[in-house]
Amino acid sequence: MNAIIQARMGYDPKTAVSRHPRSMERLLFGQITSRLSRAIAATDRKALIEALHDNRKLWTTIAVDIASDGNGLPDQLRGQIFYLAEFTQHHSSLVLKEGADPQVLVDINRAVIAGLSSEAAA
Repeated sequence: MNAIIQARMGYDPKTAVSRHPRSMERLLFGQITSRLSRAIAATDRKALIEALHDNRKLWTTIAVDIASDGNGLPDQLRGQIFYLAEFTQHHSSLVLKEGADPQVLVDINRAVIAGLSSEAAA
């Protein structure tokens, strides 16, 4: 469980009772991905910057969680997720500095959401 999920659970007792940690991760990814998509579609630079910032915070939290000794995921999966976190950080910088296409960040987040959804269904 990462810090964002813990914070949400700590400040929303109704959610803490009814949501599984993977469900919370899926919810956070969904919210941020929707904001990224809307900002891209509207060509709203301010909204895009805010969504990129929150996306970076989410991925940083995930990277810290993945790197912790207590994380129980297999090493290969941990490495792949950490790589995605690094890529997300780097590509976000390219979007901000050089106008790179932010859609790839949406695609990555959607892939993670799909993975979390299939994991929850299993």
